[in-house]
Amino acid sequence: MTSVLDKASKCRTKSIQMTGLEFAGEFATQLLQHATELEKVYGELKSLLSKDPPDEKAIRRILKDIEKKSAWYEKAEVGDSNCFEDLVSHIHSGGHKD
Repeated sequence: MTSVLDKASKCRTKSIQMTGLEFAGEFATQLLQHATELEKVYGELKSLLSKDPPDEKAIRRILKDIEKKSAWYEKAEVGDSNCFEDLVSHIHSGGHKD
């Protein structure tokens, strides 16, 4: 379960890093929205797991939702991983190539 919060934290961090970068605004917003959704799902899952007996059908639904959200993030992260570091490096170097 903590991996859900770890992913949410990572999304928030990347969103903050990207805020204000040219062409990154929409993606930063999507990352922040994704983080908020993961935190909500985490709370729901935690609540369901604390019930006696746990609602297994609802838990499976939430786990499937987490899988969908994770698939979106993994796809976004692959596209983002190289270009984000390159963009930040480019901006920090004053826009000059090394």
